[in-house]
Amino acid sequence: MPRPRLVVDPWTVCEPDVDPRVAGVTESLFALSNGYVGMRGVLDEGDPCHSPGTYMSGVHEQHPLSYPEGGYGHPEQGEAMVGVADGSGIRLHVDGVPLDVRETPPEVHTRHLDLRTGILTRHVEWTTPAGTPMQVRSERLVSLVDRSAAAMRYTVTAPHVGARVILRSGLVANDEASEIENDDPRVSEVIARPFVPLARRRSDTGGLLVHRTAHSSISVAACAEHDVRGAGAARVELSEDRVMTTIVADLGPGESLTLVKYLGYAWSSDCTPEGLAERAEASVAGSRDLGWDGLIAAQHACLEEFWSTADVEVDGDPALQQALRFGLFQLFSAAACVSGAPWARRA
Repeated sequence: MPRPRLVVDPWTVCEPDVDPRVAGVTESLFALSNGYVGMRGVLDEGDPCHSPGTYMSGVHEQHPLSYPEGGYGHPEQGEAMVGVADGSGIRLHVDGVPLDVRETPPEVHTRHLDLRTGILTRHVEWTTPAGTPMQVRSERLVSLVDRSAAAMRYTVTAPHVGARVILRSGLVANDEASEIENDDPRVSEVIARPFVPLARRRSDTGGLLVHRTAHSSISVAACAEHDVRGAGAARVELSEDRVMTTIVADLGPGESLTLVKYLGYAWSSDCTPEGLAERAEASVAGSRDLGWDGLIAAQHACLEEFWSTADVEVDGDPALQQALRFGLFQLFSAAACVSGAPWARRA
């Protein structure tokens, strides 16, 4: 597998262009987490991708184990980490054409993770097959302050000529693309669709899904809501495994459409579905009250305190300095909101 090309900088991890061949590496490199919930660093459109998904510490499914010969002490069941409802996807269509970096390579495509703010930023300049230039800027965070919260801001601009823009923002459970592959067909059957739907509801700007794993009996609630600037009312579709919010805007030259997506997660092995739903919805309500700027300020303040005591400076080797700070950032992110539950332990 080829290696991703990265810019050496002491405080950021920057990918100067997009290469679908290294998606598996960059999805891990740009993953965000807080010890409770973690989100793979996939492109906003979801494609191309290698192993997309959102995961929660402690959420797993059980599957059967077999042996050529029986033996004392052999466990009868294994445990596999499974992805919960994934809210990272925001698909863009311009004049009926989807943004897909494989079909229409963008003129500019950069992503950078700022280790001082914990924000993953993406900038795209793209011309549609019909010749319409477009600009996209997206930002993503998993809160280091509120363990249940994540958020994204997605801005589309038509810099020179008008365009009809459609955004499809999803919250999707039982997405087979995000699950673990296993050669044992019995294991694959169990973890391909690990969740059983318990409850769902729709709101004006998003919705809620509550599921339970079929064998380990872990319940998970996921909520998504949106604030929109530059378009009319959103349209929300709801099913057992999916909440899809659609926004349509006719942009004039120089106009922009901005979508802020707030996500909230909660899980338990003994809480009622309604109780979990309230936890996820409360997290989203708190995030919306702060707003995007408030979430960034809280994230920055948290990391500023961390770096004031944890930073290690290296003279004369910028690449080593970058690697050291990236390792410290990942260590902090993995434990910032940890709840005492590694991936195979019940709460």
